[in-house]
Amino acid sequence: MGRIFVISDVHGYYDLFIKLLNEISFNDLDKLYVIGDVCDRGEDSLKLLFYIQEHDNIILIKGNHELMMRDAFKAGDLNTSQGRLWFQNGGNKTCTSYHQYLQKKAFDEYEYSILK
Repeated sequence: MGRIFVISDVHGYYDLFIKLLNEISFNDLDKLYVIGDVCDRGEDSLKLLFYIQEHDNIILIKGNHELMMRDAFKAGDLNTSQGRLWFQNGGNKTCTSYHQYLQKKAFDEYEYSILK
């Protein structure tokens, strides 16, 4: 039987998150509950979110930063009150993280289609 861990407020700090998992020798038998705020402030919000999604034994419970991001995107314009609130709380770092990822993905797909 595995162990149960709980963490919150990782805020896009992927490398620090991985370091923590290594420190506790987190393994496939363990379960980790992340109780909110994996995005914003740090440089790697999207990388962190994808890592969590790839692991069935890591459960994300949305926090206020995920809800701010959702509300900003639902508004359809980041220049709304929802978008400004999110940016004031670190959403600009998450947008940069998403933009860099999507730009790299688009480039990789373009490069692949050329080589194909």
